[in-house]
Amino acid sequence: MGYAIAGYPTKKRRGQRHKVKLLKHGNDEELSNKKRKHDNQSVPFGISELPIEIIQRIFVMSGNAAMYQLNRFFHVSLAPSTSLLSGMVWENYVWDPLQYGIELDEEERDGGGSRSDHRVLLMLENVFSMNAIWNYLTANVEILDSISRFVPVNVYQDFMNEGDGGIVVRWWGQDAPMDFPRVFYTHFEPFFYNKDFVKSLSRFFILKDPYVLLRDLIHWFYEDNSGNNNNNNDFDEQFFEAIELVLEVANVEEGGIYSSEPLEALLYVLFVQNKSSNPPQIWQLSIQ
Repeated sequence: MGYAIAGYPTKKRRGQRHKVKLLKHGNDEELSNKKRKHDNQSVPFGISELPIEIIQRIFVMSGNAAMYQLNRFFHVSLAPSTSLLSGMVWENYVWDPLQYGIELDEEERDGGGSRSDHRVLLMLENVFSMNAIWNYLTANVEILDSISRFVPVNVYQDFMNEGDGGIVVRWWGQDAPMDFPRVFYTHFEPFFYNKDFVKSLSRFFILKDPYVLLRDLIHWFYEDNSGNNNNNNDFDEQFFEAIELVLEVANVEEGGIYSSEPLEALLYVLFVQNKSSNPPQIWQLSIQ
């Protein structure tokens, strides 16, 4: 008597019923268990399964403009847009002291008197630390019209750690102009391509080391553009406009240069490093 399946006859015996049980592979059982758990809503899910509105809110509150670079999903969902970057700036870098019970009186910008009815908003000076936010601010300069002052990060952190509003009040009372953030001493593009932005920031900052900046700017400009400065009057004009802007935001009197460092740097890159036989009109620099 033959058997099609081991252990079971091909003909049913009277009064008996046989059920064939097929063996399941281990992976099949594991998949079944996972499906059962998912049906019972006990399987954890990742952030990518959240509604896009919640993911974007997390992005804004995190203050991390580079979050969209984590993977393809975030790149599509969190590509920096004007609305997202605007929310990120206001949530992470604009601070309202009045929400913490700190009242600050702002003097009238165009004359005497106080602006007791004006809402004092402070912006953290480290807002320039990320390229995406930097680009947003240069394209939306008008946001600075709502800002009263830039607050040093150490003042903000000391207040948050100690909870002493007097720290902010004492800083506010000093009314001393702040130096331009250090990023402007290493990234010179705004002095060439975002002049209005730099001029708007001069309402809050003053360039305290203009000659150090000019020295490094000259090296950067001629090293990165060495192939574009041959018989190019526009090139020289752009260069001197940037110098004038640096001196303007540094409040150097009459646009004069009172240090030999910039001239020494210019002579070096022209006659030593690049060995140029056709230098720009360096006589325009006023050395006093």
